[in-house]
Amino acid sequence: MARGSSEHAVLQRFQTKAGNTAIKAGEPVIQGTGGDVEYVIVPSADVTTSDTFVGFAVSGDTVTASADGYVDVLIPSGSTVFRGKAKSASSLATTQILTKVVIDLTSSNFTIDESTTTNGFCQIVGYDATAGTVDFLVDMSEFVNA
Repeated sequence: MARGSSEHAVLQRFQTKAGNTAIKAGEPVIQGTGGDVEYVIVPSADVTTSDTFVGFAVSGDTVTASADGYVDVLIPSGSTVFRGKAKSASSLATTQILTKVVIDLTSSNFTIDESTTTNGFCQIVGYDATAGTVDFLVDMSEFVNA
């Protein structure tokens, strides 16, 4: 979920490569690698500063096993605040505000890993421990380094 200045974020359609895992709405999207940099893919591991983060899918992918497809992606502005599910709501604390964390992939579910700061790019700006959610910005250095 995006809020705040999400109206200033950009929606862009990107190609997806035949045979790749279809991207679902709401999933993070990164640039493909291995000679396929013109395509976007759904991450197969945690999303960190090692990846070229593109944004979050807002549509389902049209890719098939034999045909390239496309997916619509929300490319955030520097002030777009996102809300994601915390990996472990019981460990949310005020000391995590303004820390940079990763998007975790565990058992095909993406969460915000509020405890993993190594190579983090999601800057925590708030949380709701009862609901188990984290509000975050994409750290500005990710825009500069992309």
